[in-house]
Amino acid sequence: QTEPHAYKSFFLRKENYSGNGRIAIVSCSKNGVARESHEFKNGVFTHFLLEGLKGDAKEHYKKENQNSDNSDITLSSLLSYLQVMVPNDQQPIRYGEEVGRIVLTSIKKQYSKYDEDEVYFKVPLKYASRKIHKNLGSIFLTNPIDNQLKFVDHLIDNIVETRDIYPNSVAQTVLNALKNIINAKYIYIEYFESKPGLESGKPKVIREIKYDTKREFLEHEINIEDSIFDKLIFLLNQDRDFFKRSKFGFIFPKENNGNNKSWNLFIPLQIKSDIKEYLIAIDINKNILRFGEIIGLSIKSIYKSTNEFTRLNISNLFNFIIDDIKRIYSFLPFDTYQRRFENFSHQLSDIVIYFEPVVHLGEKKISIDSWEALARDKYSEKVPKEIFDAAQQWGNDFTELLDIVLVEKAIRTFINLLPSEDRNKDYQRLSVNLYPSSILSDNFYLMLQKLIKENEIIYGKQLILEISEKKGIPEVVDDDEIGTKSIQIFKERIKKFTSELQVQFAIDDFGVGYSSILRLDKLELPYIKIDKDILRHTNPSSTIKYVKEYIAGSHPTQVILEGVDLDHRITIKEIHDLGIDYIQGHIVRKALPNLNEINEDTADLLKKLVTGTLKKANK
Repeated sequence: QTEPHAYKSFFLRKENYSGNGRIAIVSCSKNGVARESHEFKNGVFTHFLLEGLKGDAKEHYKKENQNSDNSDITLSSLLSYLQVMVPNDQQPIRYGEEVGRIVLTSIKKQYSKYDEDEVYFKVPLKYASRKIHKNLGSIFLTNPIDNQLKFVDHLIDNIVETRDIYPNSVAQTVLNALKNIINAKYIYIEYFESKPGLESGKPKVIREIKYDTKREFLEHEINIEDSIFDKLIFLLNQDRDFFKRSKFGFIFPKENNGNNKSWNLFIPLQIKSDIKEYLIAIDINKNILRFGEIIGLSIKSIYKSTNEFTRLNISNLFNFIIDDIKRIYSFLPFDTYQRRFENFSHQLSDIVIYFEPVVHLGEKKISIDSWEALARDKYSEKVPKEIFDAAQQWGNDFTELLDIVLVEKAIRTFINLLPSEDRNKDYQRLSVNLYPSSILSDNFYLMLQKLIKENEIIYGKQLILEISEKKGIPEVVDDDEIGTKSIQIFKERIKKFTSELQVQFAIDDFGVGYSSILRLDKLELPYIKIDKDILRHTNPSSTIKYVKEYIAGSHPTQVILEGVDLDHRITIKEIHDLGIDYIQGHIVRKALPNLNEINEDTADLLKKLVTGTLKKANK
């Protein structure tokens, strides 16, 4: 998908960064999808963009302008070519001011020795603006993503090597690895805090170096740092959003008298109130222009993933960086996609399953009705947010694999924890979350079929699959029934699971995200879980009552309220009086790696709260 900042009007206006304004061609609308293809090394849009600039856009332009003898590839001809070549559901869009005819490159003309027909040869890309680039010499067309991905691998390799030199300092390891790659004389991380002045009224600036590489400066060379800082202060005073706008950093030439050009690098890391933290690299003798923003992006990813350089997990560095690159560029080469997919499959082995009980609120008896399986990282025992974020970001192959692995792991763990005499009884039920798109996956269906019918590990009636409203029902294109609504196809797919495998379904996180009460009512599912965020509303009772009366009133439905605790606006008795008999949350117990019964104190507390004999309780 196209990142919104790619075409913000700020970057397109005449006065910002460009003498005549900017034009942006983006691969699709921000709500569209930029497609990948096994046929091309790059994405579909990128492939035809490069081919167009190499000459194909000229050929297309020629067809539309039969009387034109000019050999230019213009922005208009390139856009016209792209709109013909890419799929209809991925049409490129142009943003920016109209600034007249824009020539991007030209094609050399030669005549064949055998006939007089004019032949156009594809040549390396030339810069359109000779005024800006006249001193840079010949530039050959390259794939910038390849350079950037190589930089990431090179950086990680250097971190691995440098770690042995600085085993007790993550910051020294990372900074010296970067120093080696970009051939910088000195790198440091500094923060400054701006405080109101006492007499002059001018802000007082406090600077302090947090981490640095070993100093190799002579005393007089320290002035270089001061000059850089002065420029930084000037920029910050001129532009309050400077840190945000230059989020990946920038480079600027070092002021020297010789012909050997060197660079200084600035990367903003974070802002906390009036404290700003950043990295500066001094006197870089290597041409780092070709790496673009990847240096800053990589360092910021490492900074975040290492918890501000306090802990280092080498095996996950590539994943963190490449996920951030994917977030910015949307498309990456297919071999990178495959590499990330392999890493993702290995990450899933670090997930374990915890269980949270769904409790039936009876006035005489409090009992466990079912269990919800929840994923946890086996080392931190926390929700593996990075894995879920990666699955969502990289698409259906990742979400499908995630659901196949987690659902099977949840089923096997659940059955193994049950007493042997209870393992295949219908009343021992397990609910598991999954992405709606997995319902359409044949691989997911076959996995369940094998566990239920072939291996008989669990009865279908014991399993409840929770479809999260936060994800939305996937759009479906059916070859046999073009135009069939997605909701109908999705409903038929659910029937296949229920009729052939006896699996049951629930709507999870009801009341948020993509929810449509009319649409979801058509699914007629036997379970609905009201999202815990409803409990934070000013008047949660009205929402709960509406769901109960509208949805549960149309067909038999068990309504479950999630995230129940003691500090909400609504009491347990009020929840029970609304007709909600099933709850889960920390008031019962947190998710744990066992299926233990509710302890007597908790059960007694819940009884008193249900009957109203105890209005409030200490947490």
